[in-house]
Amino acid sequence: MPFFLEKERGFIYYINEFAGQCHIMEINPIMDHLSNHLKIFEIKSDFCQGFALYNKTFLFMDNNKMVTKLQRMKESRMLYETGELNLKEKDSPNFVQDQYIANIILNENYTIYKSKVFYLFG
Repeated sequence: MPFFLEKERGFIYYINEFAGQCHIMEINPIMDHLSNHLKIFEIKSDFCQGFALYNKTFLFMDNNKMVTKLQRMKESRMLYETGELNLKEKDSPNFVQDQYIANIILNENYTIYKSKVFYLFG
């Protein structure tokens, strides 16, 4: 399960995959009971290939290797889509990853996987 810890507020974010949908979930560690896990975004994807937070922008790579950029709404904790990034056409066949996420680095300009740099555009 892809997850990370936000340093500024200490919240934990993770992906819940179910029936062709991925839910981005948020946990406040102080109130970590399952009923307090908040779904902050839902995206259609069989699984998550990458998930990161970069300069206050959430980045989600779906099973089609498309990166969705998300930002928090000012009035709530929910996320909204701000754009999309794609792998370059020539790099796409070389980015072979299975459903279970390995070590991947993801930001708005590139992703690093298996010691290779894959540039994003969009």
